[in-house]
Amino acid sequence: MPLLAESLDEMDPALVEGLMQLRDGDDPPSALAAAAKDRGNAHFQRAVAVKNKLFYREAAKAYTEGFHLCLAAKHEAGDEEPLPLKATLLSNRAACSLVLKNYGSAIADCKASLAIDGQNAKCCFRLARACLGLKKWEPAAKAAAMASARLLHADWAWYLHRLASTRVDAKSCS
Repeated sequence: MPLLAESLDEMDPALVEGLMQLRDGDDPPSALAAAAKDRGNAHFQRAVAVKNKLFYREAAKAYTEGFHLCLAAKHEAGDEEPLPLKATLLSNRAACSLVLKNYGSAIADCKASLAIDGQNAKCCFRLARACLGLKKWEPAAKAAAMASARLLHADWAWYLHRLASTRVDAKSCS
């Protein structure tokens, strides 16, 4: 049996399991997903502090890893899929996509997150921002209304006002 096999199928299943244990320890996938979220949050905070988009990409990678670990958790004996964490990871990845101006990805992640947790006002707000980035005025207004219906934070009130005025300005230019 080759130690450096080209695929897992070529390796002994017991060896693969042993290597996974060495890499992951005894932590279940849901715990590893939470750790990935924490790493992503650290990268995101660093990106904000140093204004370097590379760290947003690293944060998005960590959130993606955590998302995949959440999916793996539902197949692991003795572990369950952490739906609130899964929704948060998607919403956080959407935040990275917004900063990187990947508006389509942000919209997809926001919609997936809202399908899990429809009460996430922050995710509704991010959805509105992503729709604005693509100049989709009606969906942006709907997402902003969803955000305000869930939770209206003082900083968001300014943004929602700006959204409404932008929409009016866009229609007057047409």
